[in-house]
Amino acid sequence: MAVLAPSAAYGAWNEALAKEFFSRAHAGTPVIFWVDQDTAEELAKKHQLGVPLSEAVRSALDMASRSRVFSRVSAWCEQLRRPEYPPPSLPLLAASVVAASMMASDGSIRVTNFYVPLARYLFGKGHAEEHSILSQSSQQLADLWVGLDHWLNSQEGKFGVSTIKGHKNLTRIGYPISQTVLKAPDRRALSQFFRDAQLTPGQDISPGYLERALGIWLRQHPRAFSSTFADAYAHPDLTEFVNQLVLDCARMWDGVVRDASSGRRAVRLRVRLRMDRRSIRPGWAAEAVDGIDSGTVIGSGGEEYEFGRDPGRFYEGLDGLPFHPSQLVSGAALEGRTSSGAEITFIYQPSDIVFFRQDPDLGWVSRDNPKAFKQHMVLVRDRAVPEVTSNLREAGVAEPKHTEATFASGWSLFPRISFHEESKFAKAAARQHSSLRTAGVQGVAKPRLVGGLKLKQGLAQNVYLAGGQPDLLVDMQAHSQRLVHLAFGDGRAAAVSTGGFPIPLTHEAASGLGRHRLLVDGSSLSFELVEVLADAEVPGTGTVGFPAGERAESRAGTVRLEDRAIRGALLPEGAEPTPRPLLSFRNSSDRYLISFDGRGIEPGAPELPDLYERLGLAPDYFYYADVVPPRGWSGWLIEWQRIRITPIAPRRPDREAVLASPDKEEWALAILDARDCSTDPVWQEYVSLAAEVAR
Repeated sequence: MAVLAPSAAYGAWNEALAKEFFSRAHAGTPVIFWVDQDTAEELAKKHQLGVPLSEAVRSALDMASRSRVFSRVSAWCEQLRRPEYPPPSLPLLAASVVAASMMASDGSIRVTNFYVPLARYLFGKGHAEEHSILSQSSQQLADLWVGLDHWLNSQEGKFGVSTIKGHKNLTRIGYPISQTVLKAPDRRALSQFFRDAQLTPGQDISPGYLERALGIWLRQHPRAFSSTFADAYAHPDLTEFVNQLVLDCARMWDGVVRDASSGRRAVRLRVRLRMDRRSIRPGWAAEAVDGIDSGTVIGSGGEEYEFGRDPGRFYEGLDGLPFHPSQLVSGAALEGRTSSGAEITFIYQPSDIVFFRQDPDLGWVSRDNPKAFKQHMVLVRDRAVPEVTSNLREAGVAEPKHTEATFASGWSLFPRISFHEESKFAKAAARQHSSLRTAGVQGVAKPRLVGGLKLKQGLAQNVYLAGGQPDLLVDMQAHSQRLVHLAFGDGRAAAVSTGGFPIPLTHEAASGLGRHRLLVDGSSLSFELVEVLADAEVPGTGTVGFPAGERAESRAGTVRLEDRAIRGALLPEGAEPTPRPLLSFRNSSDRYLISFDGRGIEPGAPELPDLYERLGLAPDYFYYADVVPPRGWSGWLIEWQRIRITPIAPRRPDREAVLASPDKEEWALAILDARDCSTDPVWQEYVSLAAEVAR
């Protein structure tokens, strides 16, 4: 029997939908056939379609056939097939997506419910009979979805990559539902999740890891996705379905992070805390992105700030970019452009818990996750303080103390938080719903380095003696062996078997001197091998001695290396002490030298010790640098970045000299800031005198 040709309105809608969703502009990218009632109206205006989608689809139905309502559309797909043009089923399939979106918004996703909103959308009120007829043709509709999926796959991505998925329980309505779960903004937000989960394009992805990481990320950023996505993820019938869609998108991810709203390339904003002796000032730092070297960011007030890339991981030039404490809750999205004119967006995803660690150049900068053995500051919304306090205790922090965050109303700050008990930290981080559990880190079984002859943890990061390289631990909780693929930084690769035991890194590519990089299951690890730690004289060795002519002098002094002198002798009691370098935190933004007589000076930025330079390593590998006090200095070095004091041959304070010193007020305030750093009796005398001065 002859089949009626599609109406002009139906054909126009098919062409419009093909241009919008299945054109060559989508080549190689996932295509989400998202259409709701608002979208359908917008498309009608955009493409100047005089007939609504519902009316165009209604003209294609054969309601008299009852069990084969969609037979005309099926016939058109057979008769009007063109290799490089989508099948003429698009208007009908779009209407089914509208119905799925109506069903999802009602919060009632069941097979028996799907045809109620479809009938309501196509026929309006009083649709009981139409609902009954449409539901009898459910298999026909499912077959049309399968046909569109086959066409997309046959084109090998030229018109987009299919995201059409069936469902093991919702067998006939899973296809349209698969297109309602991920709106375009959700797909862009996923790019931010993939970055935080430390995925690498082209690498194998563990479905189990991605599922756990997604659950963690959703709890951290509950407003990152649309309510449709969040509701579908929380629906017991759809969680597995959503996880599979996310895995498919992850496997097709190109590594580019995009702003969810605009679709522009995204630059991540980090919160930066700048500290001085009186206050903490929040601000922004922006992570450098490959391919974006410089440009302009526009502040919330319209001011423009030029940024550029330095050798570090953050852009320069954003010190003046305004920060508003409300952005900790609302997030931030600032427009910008690259030096070539491309539009970009600087984004900050808000969270109730923000972990800060030190950066060598910027000081305290927010990070995605806490790490064992590193010192943190933790910024927490007041409502989450009890939970975080409990989690920190579980992780081995004996007395987690917090104070009011004076720079952000409604927030509290936990200073100086370190996780020294790795087993407790890992256990606490792995616990469901723990505030320490974050995407891409402990608790999600990520690979890590263990063992090895490591330079002292406090001095350097991942530096080992040659021949004492670390082992690689993968799948700590695994009970069966699997093959792990290792990619070394020099392009070489290896495959090793693991069953939860450490893997010795004896491969030639990981045993030479210098820095080594590993890519394991999408995670990047690095370590450095050095030959010796210190085979040189301490700076200044041999420059103090008793000058010797015919007779040796009785008083020691500074001598040149070529001078005749008795060196290495004990200094007499009255000899002037020589300067001794102090190890100071390299990224300490504020340090102050106080003397027994009330003097105070700022020593300025320290230099890297000779030892570090001799090792030939990058400065960012080290935590400490040299501060050299003036000759004869007696007192203390105070540092505020991590509040601590270091003695410098301290004498008891001279009260009369202190009270006469022009620096006494600054001297006293500095001491009182650090009053609790030591119980040393001499230091407490300084504290008592400082309190007297401050009064």
